[in-house]
Amino acid sequence: MAEWYCQAVVQEAVTACRWERLACHRFLHMLQEARKPRSEFIYDADRVADVCAFGETLPHSKGFEGNIVLEPVQCWWLAAIFGFRERDTGRRWTREVALWVPRKNGKTELAKIVVLYCQNFEGEPGAEGVIIAGSERQADIPFKAIRHTIDEVAELRDWTLAKGTHEEIRFRRHNAVLKLLAGRAPNLDGLNPHVVLAEEVHAQNQDVIGVIKTAQGARLQPLWLGISTAGRNATGPAYDGWKSDQQVLEGKLRADRVFIAMYAADAEDEERRFDPIIVEKLNPLFGVSLKAGALCLFFGMVRLLALWVNGRRGRETSLIRTLGCLGGFAFWLAIALGFLLTAPPITTGVAVYTVLALAELHASGRAASDMAAEDTFGLRARRRQNGGGSSRSSSAT
Repeated sequence: MAEWYCQAVVQEAVTACRWERLACHRFLHMLQEARKPRSEFIYDADRVADVCAFGETLPHSKGFEGNIVLEPVQCWWLAAIFGFRERDTGRRWTREVALWVPRKNGKTELAKIVVLYCQNFEGEPGAEGVIIAGSERQADIPFKAIRHTIDEVAELRDWTLAKGTHEEIRFRRHNAVLKLLAGRAPNLDGLNPHVVLAEEVHAQNQDVIGVIKTAQGARLQPLWLGISTAGRNATGPAYDGWKSDQQVLEGKLRADRVFIAMYAADAEDEERRFDPIIVEKLNPLFGVSLKAGALCLFFGMVRLLALWVNGRRGRETSLIRTLGCLGGFAFWLAIALGFLLTAPPITTGVAVYTVLALAELHASGRAASDMAAEDTFGLRARRRQNGGGSSRSSSAT
């Protein structure tokens, strides 16, 4: 499945941004290397099947009923993390993951699968897991998802002998423990983590990240799982990591044991940021966890509401214009909601996108709505870095 997906992306049979195509090309190149008899690593398809099968025994954390059904892109992520093995030892080859992906694209579900598998099925005695984020509230999201899974899946709970509290989960069969830490915890001494889940890297204390990465040095096959949106700070250390990951995908830097998947706008996409095709490129689970109709409706409302906001700020001083904006907003919103409640998703998307296109024609709404779009697509940080000039590349947030 992973190889098929990457082939489809590289051949442009699947809508994808440039960075995902580069990442898929890199994965396919590693597959070719793994088949060479003198390569340092091999590819274990059975291990990938095992990880994916395990993932599909787990329930959704929220939003969906039943168990997780992995999409091809998620199978690729898991294959890149667990499929490549050291030829001599059989241990996992990938030691670091940098997944830059927008919100609502299954980050929590992926983290749940990876952390639970690493702690219980990699043969690591006393595997210590750590979840860090910029705040305890942020770190609590994946921690609660994992604890909920333990509570819901009796077979997994009984086999691992898991018992959880508000701050940690112990898996007594293998003497493993998963700890919840805030990214600015004052005392990080004594950590020796096998797996680290770093949520929203851009919002974290980079000194803390350095301490925890150093603490992994004593483990035989540690894993650093960094999952993040792009953020808006173009001067911080996380942005340096973002640029370094881009250079790895472009082949300018070498990082054989790092898996990178990045979803960011291409240079030509800035002026088409509201186009559903562009939105799909930046969201790998577009149409699955991220509903097309709802997203198009959101963008349409942003455009139309901006007309009234600009009027209140003095850009539209005419009472007639302001009332016209409000009336137009209410009229088209009513149409969009009508379609949303009665029409299939594709028809809904087309209808709401028509609303969006009509709003584009009103120049007074561009400034406020463009600012919202820049936040959504990660363009503002790049624009600030260029001294206010036109941005030609950006990250997805």
